[in-house]
Order: sequence, then C-alpha cells, then structure tokens
Amino acid sequence: MARKKYQRPAETPFTGLKAAPESEFSTTFAQGMANRMAVSYHKYGLVAEAYPKKVDAIESLKTRLKLYMEGGEVKGVRIQAGNTEYLMDVANFAMIEFMHPKHPKAFFKATDSSGSPGRNWNDGEVTEAPHGQDQIDNQVRNFYASRGSE
Repeated sequence: MARKKYQRPAETPFTGLKAAPESEFSTTFAQGMANRMAVSYHKYGLVAEAYPKKVDAIESLKTRLKLYMEGGEVKGVRIQAGNTEYLMDVANFAMIEFMHPKHPKAFFKATDSSGSPGRNWNDGEVTEAPHGQDQIDNQVRNFYASRGSE
C-alpha cells in the first residue's frame, strides 16, 4: 500500500507577536532557531535533501534534549547539562519533522484542550483537560481585549 503524502498546512508569513501576548513568546528564541537554520543551510544544504531519507529529525531531537537534560560527551568533549541552545536545536528538529515527516502516518489536525494531555507539574501531577467553558470563555475574551483592534 502506498504511503499517503503528508500535507502540511500552508506557510504563513511570520508576523511577530500578534498571535500571542508578548509574555508568552520569545522572539530571542525564535530568532535563535532561524539563525541556527541559516548556519545549517550553509553547512549542510537544503533540509529537503536530507530529511527524512538521510537524517532522522526525531532521533536528532532526542539526542539534543538528552544533552540539555543530562549533559554528555560530544566528540570527546564533556557537555554540561542545561545549555539552552540545545532547546533551539530541539525546536528546529521538531520543525524539520513537521516540514518533512518520517512518521509514516504523519498528519496535521488542530486540537483544542480536549486533545491535550495536560501539563506535568513539578510534584508529578498532570493537569486535567479540558478546562471549564467559563474559564475558556474568559481567556478568549481577555486575549482579544488585550490585542485591541487590528
């Protein structure tokens, strides 16, 4: 059976922080991702030429997440845990998997809180989803009120 071709959502121009409150998005992080993708382009060439046939984005993501969490050794050099640059790499590899998925059943479907596994709290508890409708309505009202008219 032939693999169904993945149809990613159409690209939209980056418009900065219009989609999220400034406190909820890091332009420094996003620019860091873009900077690292630019360097990679010049070092390795087009993403589409390597993924998913030659390079596994998810395994690459896992390697960098482990270095961030635990540290490790790379090319004979000890890497200290906690370097947030690795989080930019993790995000880039997630983006690459989104763009050129290796997963044989990859698809995109926007979900609401009923499709969320919740958040993991430091005490080991996991939040329950979905939130109550009143809470959702208030959050939506506050979000649009904070944006003003566009």
